[in-house]
Amino acid sequence: MAKPVILIGGGKGGVGKSLLSMATLDYLLSTSEHTFLVETDTSVPDVYKQYKDELGSELVNLDEREGWIELSNIIESKPERSVVINTGARNQTGVANFGKTLSGALVELKRRLVVLWLIDRKRESMELRFRFR
Repeated sequence: MAKPVILIGGGKGGVGKSLLSMATLDYLLSTSEHTFLVETDTSVPDVYKQYKDELGSELVNLDEREGWIELSNIIESKPERSVVINTGARNQTGVANFGKTLSGALVELKRRLVVLWLIDRKRESMELRFRFR
């Protein structure tokens, strides 16, 4: 069975994306799952700093379409690993605008996308999630 791609997103900063990413990585590591981290919060790559020595990881800028192509290429090169994508708050416009690039690539790669989307009480959190579809 193909390994999942787990995207952790949310509309705002401070909703817990990095914390959820770390919890997800810790869980996968505890089950001996081969895991790869893609850190897209390039301005504050805290999750990357925490896990870069423990598992494979890369920093990717998802603010532009080229970053989404790079992300797709990374996923393609790691068929034996679950891939966890930690998104930064500033990436949400890119997620909304280019998320379909990833969805299309994953269909071709026969990889399942799992989206863990953190929301707060503001309407824009949900609106960004629905734009990502």
